[in-house]
Amino acid sequence: MFSFASRGKREVSIIYDVSAESVGAAVILSAKGKIPHVIYACREYFFTNALADGNARRLIGIMTKTLERLDEHIRRRILRNDFFESYPRGKVYFSFSSPWVEVKPKNLTAEKFLLKLSSDFGVSKDAFVVVENNVGLPKEIHDSVSSLYSSHKALSFDNAVSQVFGASRPSAKDAVKRILGPKVSAGNSVYLDPALLIIAAHVGGGLSDK
Repeated sequence: MFSFASRGKREVSIIYDVSAESVGAAVILSAKGKIPHVIYACREYFFTNALADGNARRLIGIMTKTLERLDEHIRRRILRNDFFESYPRGKVYFSFSSPWVEVKPKNLTAEKFLLKLSSDFGVSKDAFVVVENNVGLPKEIHDSVSSLYSSHKALSFDNAVSQVFGASRPSAKDAVKRILGPKVSAGNSVYLDPALLIIAAHVGGGLSDK
């Protein structure tokens, strides 16, 4: 399923998954035509009443601090390992779930999507950024992510699930069973985080020759 003999063709990519209550991170080896292989995965939870209280700014601050802390861990404790020295650096992916993102209806242009977001949230449209043409992200979060990695790709976790499973919405346990092997592989000691595996499979689908 995975061979270390093809190092020259694989890249080291990083995946971050930002949910309503946690931030997950994974380091993967990926290459066109090969299923991605998860080398390392972890997740840090943050518990806060800010979401229930409607304190968006405090919630964003807590989330971004968690993301920065996890990113420092990945850079200093994981990627500095000698194992990764022979691999070129690939892309960095950020996946966002509700409440961080809004997915654009198909019949809206990017401009109308920004106006819809501003109307829904009662703020200026300048408070949002449209990424990947169909996902709206608060500008404050976009700027925070960009300060970590100027070159990155943001995506919606719901879009990733749809890409990997179609119309079905499997449980976390079933999702791992369905994608581990045919769509993504992982080391024996790797933490099998369902969301990170789904994103890895989604990323791998874009690299696959199939």
